[in-house]
Amino acid sequence: MSDKKNEENWTRYVQLGLELSSYVVVFFFVGYFVDFYFKTKPYFTIGGALFGILSVFYVLWKRFLK
Repeated sequence: MSDKKNEENWTRYVQLGLELSSYVVVFFFVGYFVDFYFKTKPYFTIGGALFGILSVFYVLWKRFLK
């Protein structure tokens, strides 16, 4: 029984890590492609990365306040 509970905790944390890292990666690349389109490098890339990081903090805040 204990092994099953540890496995569930492990998979939950892996899922959370993948979800949070995907926010940063997706917003980074969205910013990169907007920069590529408008030729404004690196402003939207940096802004997208910062927005991704802020969204990670927001998701963590909501998850751990439950």
